[in-house]
Amino acid sequence: GQVDQAIAQFQRAVEIAPRYARAQLNLGELQAVRGHLDEAIGHFQSALDIEPDDADAHNAVGIALLRKGQVDAALSHLQSAVQLKPAFTEAHSNLARALSQKGLLDAAITHLERAIELQPQQPEAYNNLANLLRQEGRLGEAVAHYQKALEIRPSYAMAHYNLGEVLQQMGERSDAVAQFQLALELRPDFAPARRALDKVTADAQRTSDSRVIP
Repeated sequence: GQVDQAIAQFQRAVEIAPRYARAQLNLGELQAVRGHLDEAIGHFQSALDIEPDDADAHNAVGIALLRKGQVDAALSHLQSAVQLKPAFTEAHSNLARALSQKGLLDAAITHLERAIELQPQQPEAYNNLANLLRQEGRLGEAVAHYQKALEIRPSYAMAHYNLGEVLQQMGERSDAVAQFQLALELRPDFAPARRALDKVTADAQRTSDSRVIP
């Protein structure tokens, strides 16, 4: 396939010029696409051996380490990436992900807010920020950020589902149902949205039945 051809080309480039950091980085990214994370990390580390201040390489190895569940090591590289390149939107988002996995929600929120400040049209960033705000119990703010994600991308099924979940949590049952239905219209095989819709419908039925006077 095309990935295999690209890997072969970059491997040749690395053989010819082992100190070519960008070739090491590109080769690592291609190996990561294939799911060969250990090989990818090896190439990213080689790139960093050549250019220790390469923010792209720090970000790339951070992502790979996160995928392997090595959160502490990932944090170190992602922090380096944003220190070296403060306007690196993707690195701020990835650092927020790592921080949230460590339970450091306030710091994660700060980095997602920075990512949004740098690139305001990222629906995923608004959705992820809303998820963190919800974890902190800041439900109204979470709703606003889910809505912003959907303003940017109305077809964002996951954001519809997440918005439905927080609306249900707030007791806004009919609005929650509408969001679950929209998620399912967009992704008919979206099992969590189907379960959530079935549950809220069943809960509504039980509430209605309990009000019936025998």
